[in-house]
Amino acid sequence: MADADLPKQPIRNAARDAAAPDARLQLHRGRGRRRRGEAPAAVGSRLTALERRVEEALSHGPAGAGEVGVDLARAIVDEALAAWAGAWRWVQRDARGGGLVTAVADTTLYGLYHLWWRVAAVGLERLPSRGGAIIVLNRAPTVVPYEPLVVAMALGGARPSGTVQPLVDSRVLRAPGLGALLRAGGGARDAAEVMRRVLDRSGWVVTGPETDALFGKTFGDRYRVARFGRSFARVAIATGTPVIPVAVIGSEEIHPVLGHLSAAARWLGLPALPVTPSLVPLPTKWRLHVGEPIDVANRYAPTEATRPESTSRLADQARERLQGLILEGLRRRRSIFLG
Repeated sequence: MADADLPKQPIRNAARDAAAPDARLQLHRGRGRRRRGEAPAAVGSRLTALERRVEEALSHGPAGAGEVGVDLARAIVDEALAAWAGAWRWVQRDARGGGLVTAVADTTLYGLYHLWWRVAAVGLERLPSRGGAIIVLNRAPTVVPYEPLVVAMALGGARPSGTVQPLVDSRVLRAPGLGALLRAGGGARDAAEVMRRVLDRSGWVVTGPETDALFGKTFGDRYRVARFGRSFARVAIATGTPVIPVAVIGSEEIHPVLGHLSAAARWLGLPALPVTPSLVPLPTKWRLHVGEPIDVANRYAPTEATRPESTSRLADQARERLQGLILEGLRRRRSIFLG
């Protein structure tokens, strides 16, 4: 895949104008740090404890979740009116000349980001001021990978120059219609060679490294991070690139998943085909929590990229940090629809 095959950065101008850090939430610095060489069993026990705490947070439910009707309508109308003029100016200025598919993809993502999900980002000051980065995030078990596109858009607003590349499952990119829209919106194949190509240009890549166990989750399993694959860890160690967890709160309620049609998904060549009562994504409030970077270069030698124990250790550490961020975000959330 040549450099020219990499998709464009989606809606950089609109994202840069809209994305701004929210200083009200100060996450604990250094969460999840551990010594090099720590036993995997210790990481596993901590992840189990974190998952129990996530379950407790979800079982209590967000405060005020039952009284969101009037407040939700008011919030959506207010924010829609405030963003409409900017959206129209952006469509007039940037959608010209990019082709119909690109215009549809960009306009749809812009509307979802600003008007429907009202995305807010917390902790953008933790992002590196220079060099490459690998952003890892949690995902809902849905067909459309909204999270990498949305996070790339938010981080693109925090980075005036340089690529922020969302990576998505290659099986979804091959899907008729959907794959073309994802490419037009900036999505590229989630593969090690694509990561390296972007990092070589000091770009950032945004990936959801959960394995296919993700697609077995239902609504009751939301915000429990599945096991991570090790591809991103190998690239991070070989290149000395920091790994930054970003917790996405709000995305795992947009399509409540009741079950999965596994046979139909295999026949269509998709990673999953969920059964959900919501064909249109729900207007939940999204909040992105950027965590402390993992300083890979100071923890691992490049030669360790070929050692399974080293890549597994880094993958587990990134998963642990992400699960902790998710728990923190759930505790801070007042309402599914108001944030």
